[in-house]
Amino acid sequence: MNELTIHLALDKKETVPGQLPEATLVLSNEGSSELLVNARMLLVPGETPERIGEVVFRIAGPPGSISLKTFQVNAGAARREDFARLRPGESVVRSYPLEKYFRYTNPGSYRVTATYRNMLRVNDGELTAWTGSLTSNEQHFDIKA
Repeated sequence: MNELTIHLALDKKETVPGQLPEATLVLSNEGSSELLVNARMLLVPGETPERIGEVVFRIAGPPGSISLKTFQVNAGAARREDFARLRPGESVVRSYPLEKYFRYTNPGSYRVTATYRNMLRVNDGELTAWTGSLTSNEQHFDIKA
């Protein structure tokens, strides 16, 4: 089992065209020792280089469904102050209103996952930051006509 885990929850399972759920991510230390993590959890588009941004959402819908909205993020790499220590059992929680970043209108079922990643090897004098990539559990929502 990974010491660091990421859990995804959606605030609603059913919506209408043009409205999307709010997604909440919980980054948790499930291990027995303290971890240094990138707590900024900046959402970026999927094609963004790994050194910029920590969260990427993947939304898969019915055939022919595409996001009718694109977004850009003007941010650089995370800074030292973006990192936080997580003791065993502690979590960082961030929420993302998905309709701010994506727009889907086709009725049907959609699957959502999130990837948390950190490639920056920051050291706070005692701990070196966790590096790697984690994919969340999958959540579903339906757009009703």
